[in-house]
Amino acid sequence: MAGGGVGERLILWAGPDGVSITPPRRHAQTVIHTAVAGTGMALATGLPVLCLYWLVRARCDRLRYRLWDAEWARLDHHRTGP
Repeated sequence: MAGGGVGERLILWAGPDGVSITPPRRHAQTVIHTAVAGTGMALATGLPVLCLYWLVRARCDRLRYRLWDAEWARLDHHRTGP
């Protein structure tokens, strides 16, 4: 390990990967990394679904507007009275 001389006191951290001189992550770092990963996953899964919804909605709106205009045109040609 680098950084240790004879008689010098070192703080070591033991874990499943072995012994290291770098301390483990703090709780705040773990919470932030988890929140960022969760937000990324939500965007990665939700954004395509939202885009698909927008495309379907735009198509349905165009169809509805076309039917609305056709119905108004039919109503304009309808005679009322004698």
